[in-house]
Amino acid sequence: MQTLRAKGLSEWAVTRHVLKNSLPQVLAVMGLQFGYLLGGSILVETVFTWPGSGFLLSKAIINRDVPVLQGTILTLSLVFVAIKLVVDLLAVADRPAHSARLSRGLEASMADIAELHSPLEAFEEQAGSGDPGTRLLAVGWHTACGAIPRH
Repeated sequence: MQTLRAKGLSEWAVTRHVLKNSLPQVLAVMGLQFGYLLGGSILVETVFTWPGSGFLLSKAIINRDVPVLQGTILTLSLVFVAIKLVVDLLAVADRPAHSARLSRGLEASMADIAELHSPLEAFEEQAGSGDPGTRLLAVGWHTACGAIPRH
């Protein structure tokens, strides 16, 4: 921040740079904290007898109502997964390199798969067999050696 101020940038520009660099970490922590919020809601709604999904979940446990229990857990887990998906998409949209890769679409993904396929074929020819175990070994070996680019 001192370097940005020394360059003569305004406070707004410095704040924008700080937010741009810290946003992915903040979003990741916020997504995890949402899971703790869902877990805490069960306790708070049970203790204070507030109507909600947590109270419904605790009543289903006490009454041994398995279908309601399964439905509530499924709903809460789907909400958590959806929130984490939104957080991950926001983190990807924040980074220009990833946004460009996403905008290339399915054709680029298929081209990337074709690029990954050729080193695997070469390894299988060297290994002398095309069984799935050798293929799995080839993927691990090429990834560890850096022959397959990680995206």
